[in-house]
Amino acid sequence: MATIKDVAQLAQVSTATVSAAINGTSYVSPALKERIDRAVLTLGYTTDGIARSLKKGSSKLIGLLVDDVTSPFYTELVEEIEALAYAEGYSVLLCHTGRDIAKERRYLGLLRSYRVDGIVWAPTGGVTDYPEDEFRRFTIPIVFVDRVLSTFQSFDSVLLDNHTAGFRATKYLLDLGHTRIAMLSGPEHLEPARQRNDGYRDALRKRDIVVDETLIRNGAFRSAEAFEQARKLLSENLQVSAIVAANNHTFIGLMNTLKHLGLSCPADISVVAIDDFPLAAVLNPPLTTIRQPVREIAEHAVNILHRRILREPVKEAVHRLVEPTLIVRESCAPLR
Repeated sequence: MATIKDVAQLAQVSTATVSAAINGTSYVSPALKERIDRAVLTLGYTTDGIARSLKKGSSKLIGLLVDDVTSPFYTELVEEIEALAYAEGYSVLLCHTGRDIAKERRYLGLLRSYRVDGIVWAPTGGVTDYPEDEFRRFTIPIVFVDRVLSTFQSFDSVLLDNHTAGFRATKYLLDLGHTRIAMLSGPEHLEPARQRNDGYRDALRKRDIVVDETLIRNGAFRSAEAFEQARKLLSENLQVSAIVAANNHTFIGLMNTLKHLGLSCPADISVVAIDDFPLAAVLNPPLTTIRQPVREIAEHAVNILHRRILREPVKEAVHRLVEPTLIVRESCAPLR
């Protein structure tokens, strides 16, 4: 295996110059830098990142754990966090947990072994999956995004105001005259699902409409489960005229159900989806959504984490709540 001395000998420079060129610790002329780069490529020389991070006290790595990279929300979030972290000099290690607690724990161990400077994390489990004592001893700075649990209240977080998202989606349908509005929701152990359901309920109560719990169905934030739950809901003759889909995958499952049952949107069923995505505006019909400010979430998360890594004097945990926006398109119609 090639060493830094081999690179220095081939490039005809000192080892100190090679180190400066690779690590960017001091100025190296473009000509010398090119010569060193050629030598590195020729010899296949690689640095020991872990050893270097021990010496410097920083790996310049950030771990990012998300549970579903196929979700348009997480796809955009990953892109934004990577770009912002890169601008601050960090590289991002992306870990896709796939709602698998064991996999999530393994990735957490891996990130610790790589001595990452910080972690941005959207947890996939419930409170019982994360013992408080265990994470109280977790020394790496963590910022939670999209969801957080009571176990992690001492850590920083950046979350959508999910209650407002559910409230605004439901209120818009109420303003159109709908009263039999269903909520195609997600798993109750996830805070976004619970908060969106609560917003839905509160919007109905403000209009003095009794909440019918049979109209709230758990689509698990996944298209297959949402399809089945929507099929059951619309086959039970509950006189539903509008549905709130709690995320992108839920919306996909719902629209497949409408097609399967020969129903039209918005002529038969009006639909609002929580989470906007690029194709929402070009669907037929264009989809009315509740938009999350993904760029703002990413900016807050990276900024807070960067401050923690630099050990700036921030005593209390920082909890940022960002506002959703209603985007009106053509998937809703007044009640006939």
